[in-house]
Amino acid sequence: MNVVLWIAQGLVAAVFLAAGLMKLSSPAARPAGRTPLLSPRVSVVMGVVDVVGAAGVILPAATGIAPVLTPVAAVGTGVVMVGAIPLHARHGDRTGVVACVVTLLLSVFIAWGRFGPYAL
Repeated sequence: MNVVLWIAQGLVAAVFLAAGLMKLSSPAARPAGRTPLLSPRVSVVMGVVDVVGAAGVILPAATGIAPVLTPVAAVGTGVVMVGAIPLHARHGDRTGVVACVVTLLLSVFIAWGRFGPYAL
């Protein structure tokens, strides 16, 4: 089960890192033919939050320094996804909603595993 949790952590970290770097590299970019989901300032803030979340899901567990921060970061990424789901739904982005739900479920799984029976 530990291996499955590490895979989930890697997936969540990859999703959050990619999303964060995208938001930081072009905060004013808009999807083709649509208004942007976030204002440029909010996009930059959320980009930083995403990158920190990606680091938090992996680094504490990998380094052994304050490993309790890994499930805390998983809870944080889950909270971000809870906010992202209605945002994507409101803009009619079904693919985004599905991606957010899957990421939310993975975050909940990580938090459960790392706080509970498979704590580091």
